[in-house]
Formats: sequence, structure tokens, C-alpha cells
Amino acid sequence: MKLVCFSDVHGYDFDLPDGDVLIFAGDFGGFGSEDEAIKFANKLKSFKHRYKIVVAGNHDRIFENEPESVKKIFSDIIYLQDSSVVIKGRTFYGSP
Repeated sequence: MKLVCFSDVHGYDFDLPDGDVLIFAGDFGGFGSEDEAIKFANKLKSFKHRYKIVVAGNHDRIFENEPESVKKIFSDIIYLQDSSVVIKGRTFYGSP
């Protein structure tokens, strides 16, 4: 299993290597606005990684302020908030 882990893109464009599990460890934008969240989620969805995991960072305010919007925006992406997921026998835990 190849993991690709990254964080702190703060709204900048990025490219990533191929892998099986994509893990984002927070701070996709500067303010965590809905527009930033939509742009970031769409970018993540464009990658071919079979599994995508997101954990919110301190700048990702939308996770805290608008949790229902987050569920829609990050559909098909695993969001970990003091929780875990098992993928191919490996446990991934995330806490903002």
C-alpha cells in the first residue's frame, strides 16, 4: 500500500504522486471558507487515489462552523474527526 501524505497547501495549487491512499493533514485554505473547501475537495476528487482521507487543520474553519455543508462538499472523501477508518487491514486515525 502506497501512502501519499501532505498538508498546509493554504490555497496554493499542487500536484501529487500516484498512490493508494491520499492523506491530507489540514490547512487547505487561508480562512476555511466554503469556496476554498469546494475548490480543494474538487481538486482531491480529481486524483486517482482509491482512498482519500482528510483531517481538518486550524485554518479549516468550515469543518467547525458548517459541519453539514462539509458532508456535502467532501462526499466520497473520508473525513476523520476523532475517529478512525480501516483500509486493507490498516487503521488510520485522525483528530483535528
